Amino acid sequence: MAKDSKEKYVQWVPSRSKNAKDGGKTEKGHKDEEWVFMKNIKPMKVAPGFERKVLAYCDEAMVIASEFDKGATVADHVHAHTQITYIQEGRFSYSVEGVAKEVAKGDSVCVPSGATHTTICLEKGSLVEFFTPMRKDFLR
Repeated sequence: MAKDSKEKYVQWVPSRSKNAKDGGKTEKGHKDEEWVFMKNIKPMKVAPGFERKVLAYCDEAMVIASEFDKGATVADHVHAHTQITYIQEGRFSYSVEGVAKEVAKGDSVCVPSGATHTTICLEKGSLVEFFTPMRKDFLR
């Protein structure tokens, strides 16, 4: 970049988070926190062989991390949220609107708002899922 550039840059501002050092609170109190560390979040047992951790979120979006044992299933369901799922580990059968595909580490799935979908874990694994807007029903 040229020295005489007149571009303006956003000035760094210290975190507004009261918990920036330790990664935020561990319950639903970490909404809008800039820093949320996995080690500080307690898992929520959702179903046999299925645990979830709500990570960073705000009104507009939410990211969660889920762990699945082989055979764990999330039955057909529908929600108003758009969902994007990244397969971090393992293998899953994912069905969206009746179309089933096998997905594995590195793959991703986009579930539109209002689409019926289900997940079956074929090989122990983990998912990182993004929702917009945030899922209030996932908070403790």
